[in-house]
Amino acid sequence: MSYHHTHRMNHTKTTELPHADEDNQYYALVGKPLGSGQFEITIVSTGASGIAQIRGNIRKGPKKQIIQQGKYALVQDISYDQTGQYYITHQYSDDQVKKISSDEKFQRVTAVADTAGTSVTYEGAAASAAVENAEIDEDFIAGI
Repeated sequence: MSYHHTHRMNHTKTTELPHADEDNQYYALVGKPLGSGQFEITIVSTGASGIAQIRGNIRKGPKKQIIQQGKYALVQDISYDQTGQYYITHQYSDDQVKKISSDEKFQRVTAVADTAGTSVTYEGAAASAAVENAEIDEDFIAGI
């Protein structure tokens, strides 16, 4: 009498969260869809805008993702002449955004312009700027 045991494997899904590790990779906010797998995007760290195309491996196949407006994505710069063309290589879920929010390339732009000219203020930097302004000694400056 022989017993036939079916082979069962416990498949564990160990997916590493992709980060913007290379110089030409950025975190971006996905904007308006333009058709043909292209979207307007805004780079989170600089506020620059551009056009991104969905990369083929996440458009079709087992890693297929539906890219949604208003979500964060990892984009790769493919323009060599600074025209602002990118590939969308991964879209982050809301839980994944919480995990990557400590990355320095993920610092959100909160203000882009002021009255004296153009400046960029990053999230969390406004509090430190107020502290720096409070520490200025007016008497010392007047004595110079």
